[in-house]
Amino acid sequence: MILKDLPIGAVVTDKKTKFNNKPIEWIVIDHEKYQDGTVLFSKDIICCKPFDDPKELSYKEYKEHSICWENSSIRNWLNTDFFYKSFSLQLRCMSIPVEISECDRNDLTRKTKDNVFLLSASEIGYNTSCHRVDRAQLFENIKNRYIISEACFGLKWSWWLRSPMVRDSHCIYFIDKHGLLGNTNAYYGSMGIRPACVISDYTPIKEKKNGDYKFDWLSLLKFD
Repeated sequence: MILKDLPIGAVVTDKKTKFNNKPIEWIVIDHEKYQDGTVLFSKDIICCKPFDDPKELSYKEYKEHSICWENSSIRNWLNTDFFYKSFSLQLRCMSIPVEISECDRNDLTRKTKDNVFLLSASEIGYNTSCHRVDRAQLFENIKNRYIISEACFGLKWSWWLRSPMVRDSHCIYFIDKHGLLGNTNAYYGSMGIRPACVISDYTPIKEKKNGDYKFDWLSLLKFD
């Protein structure tokens, strides 16, 4: 069995991919958006961080600092410390860096290439100022927006998206604990982080006794 065989909504884990010593559970949310890749999204909030940390800027500099996914501290953290310290070597090898825009509208935003990212409002299924909805397969059923908003330490909590508000350069959209769209200042530090990534469709998978799945790295070592 390989990753692209799993149904949308399936949960898959890699016991060596951990944050705070806890294996990250990933939900399969899309098989079609990226060629030869499956989009995985963390089932839970892994931690709480600001979208962009202003501590290195003066107040004046920060007020003139236009926040976007490309230059945010959370993007940097996800693709450096988090990716290299939390992902196992095997999962990093099967990761596909993909081009994304902050709100899925190519004519308005520059693209970045990332191994790990936050979902956009459009991918969740919300139509913001981008005027385009490009929701992931899981969110074609609107109810799933609320079902998987479970989160931090067994509680429901709010979590960041990567989409900014056009009319306010310092505000970023988030999903609240009820599954509704909100926005707040990017430096607000108590929003949850739920990373997403794209993993090769051909990554070997094995079913677990509880009906979930795990990456089957041993099969990569087998030769015919």
